Amino acid sequence: MATATCFPADTRPAFVEFSLLESWLASATALQLPLHQIESQQQVKGREVQRLLLQAHLQHRGNGDIGPALQLEQTDGTALYSHRRLSTRSLTTVFGTVELVRMGYSRPGAPGIFPLDRALTLPARSFSYELQRRLVKAAVQNPFLDSVQTIADLTGVSVSKRSLEQILPDAAQDFDAFYRQRSPEPATGTWWPPSIARVFPWLSRPAHNPPRG
Repeated sequence: MATATCFPADTRPAFVEFSLLESWLASATALQLPLHQIESQQQVKGREVQRLLLQAHLQHRGNGDIGPALQLEQTDGTALYSHRRLSTRSLTTVFGTVELVRMGYSRPGAPGIFPLDRALTLPARSFSYELQRRLVKAAVQNPFLDSVQTIADLTGVSVSKRSLEQILPDAAQDFDAFYRQRSPEPATGTWWPPSIARVFPWLSRPAHNPPRG
């Protein structure tokens, strides 16, 4: 069985960034700052460490190259996807934007297939499922425009109003296929409106535990 091609992941950028953060925290300048400023700057610098670590992890996952061709069994017979092409995809995550280099397989008259996208269960849009989940959660808990700022404050990721407007109505359709594959998780935490609870079922309380007034 063919396996995806993997490349050595360079974790040094994350290590360098962490070392710089560690040095800054011990610097004469930082030692003169009030705690709230330390918290704010450490959060920003720490996010970059997390982003670089995630980028290195994605390098470990390889590019999804499973061989010279991809053969799929379909209702009308076997389809051979023999045209290969490497491409780069940007994905905005809760840590920031990362890049994926992945192998695509295609054939005339059919959309391309990217094994790495499937292995990672990536959404069609450029925002990760976790970031989309947090956007929807913020939109439910806050006024519409405030939810964009809330996400920016919590993750450092800026999402446009237009993007949020597209994500919210499409969320149910976008998540359906993905979350049908998930095992049910214990229902705990805050009560959610049925429209949101259907998209993110694990956010809802059990039926015998109604929302508090």
